[in-house]
Amino acid sequence: MAETERLKVKKFEGNEYVQRARFNENYDQIDSGVAEVEAGLNQKIDAKIQVTDNPPAVADREPGAFYFNVTDKQPIGNGGDSSTMRVSPTMGIKKKEE
Repeated sequence: MAETERLKVKKFEGNEYVQRARFNENYDQIDSGVAEVEAGLNQKIDAKIQVTDNPPAVADREPGAFYFNVTDKQPIGNGGDSSTMRVSPTMGIKKKEE
């Protein structure tokens, strides 16, 4: 039986009927692969994004960190939504409470 290269998801042949058990195994395999990618990304970006209006000098910045330098402040809320602010015509930021 053929499998995909990375996740080893089983491929159905053209003359095979789809079997629910194999189909579900494939979904479990995909879900597991996505979870691994998510965990890796979270580990890489954890505490690496800093938003500040007073960034440290370049020599003092943490290697691999991404800094957003706040240059202008606007009140949060567009059209009654107090958790969204507009950054540009095509980008917004959602406020998330910890």
